[in-house]
Amino acid sequence: MADFAALIETERTRLHKLISDLSDKRDTLSNQIAEAERELSAISAYEKAKAPVVKRTHTPRAATSKRSELLDTIKATPRATRSELIEKLGIKGNKKAEQALSNKLSNMKKAGTITATDGKYMAV
Repeated sequence: MADFAALIETERTRLHKLISDLSDKRDTLSNQIAEAERELSAISAYEKAKAPVVKRTHTPRAATSKRSELLDTIKATPRATRSELIEKLGIKGNKKAEQALSNKLSNMKKAGTITATDGKYMAV
């Protein structure tokens, strides 16, 4: 029975050492993986920085149709306020669409397509 207990203790010691060695290898591999990921990230950042900047040369069709719809609404309702335009376009309560409308109005004013006096918009 003493030989069996010694055998068990020997196996227990061997297995603890094996677990410890494998854990050390896992830590080493994890560090190597992290370093390789950092290098890949640096390469991607370099490629992105060196990539040519592509400027859009045309306005997407959807934006053009929305802008023309807005311009048609302004022509049909001269001296309309932003609130009136929001209601006419059916976007009241949609904060994202309302903000997009404000941006379009601002861009159209800058482009000279419309004018605004006292918050009332008119087509040029």
